[in-house]
Amino acid sequence: MGKKRALYCSGFFHNGSCDHLSNFHNDSFHHKKSIFELGEQMMIFSGRSSGKTKAIKERIIENHLRFYQTYQVGIKNCEQQLEYIMPTLIARYEVTNDNETSFIVNNTENCALDRIESKRAIDLREEIERYKIITKSIENAMENLSEIEKRFIVLRYFEGKPMQVVTNALGYAEEKSVYRIRRHILDRMVISLNNLLLF
Repeated sequence: MGKKRALYCSGFFHNGSCDHLSNFHNDSFHHKKSIFELGEQMMIFSGRSSGKTKAIKERIIENHLRFYQTYQVGIKNCEQQLEYIMPTLIARYEVTNDNETSFIVNNTENCALDRIESKRAIDLREEIERYKIITKSIENAMENLSEIEKRFIVLRYFEGKPMQVVTNALGYAEEKSVYRIRRHILDRMVISLNNLLLF
């Protein structure tokens, strides 16, 4: 039995499969570990009281609202950097004896084609799309709000004004009236911006 085991193992070492088996085992272990950690987090999240869970969702939504303008700046900056990484290629037409052909005659052609496939360019595109999804989702959610609710979001979240300043700007005497507006906004946005809870 021991001899068979030794031969079996030596066979793996001989054809290189032992390393492959070891890598497979490690990958499988890390994959299972990540699934376990994700499941554990979901169990913890789902195990909380509904009130506490809602409060967490509201904080996530409020953070996205506070960073709305920052996301917009991020889109511009990422697009600018992407333009630098991927220079525009200029094409021109050259007439030959046989027929008309077109080809790229930019000095940066080879460099640009290499950069297009670069990881940085891919990461930038993903980041731009992520920011666009967030900002567009916020804009869509605001379409169904009243004018005073939209004004509250601009003052409180986009401009970061203190609640007392927001209260005065909206023409209310007491802050509790403005907190009721905030409550109504968050109740609706927890639903309309549900897609952003995992961003």
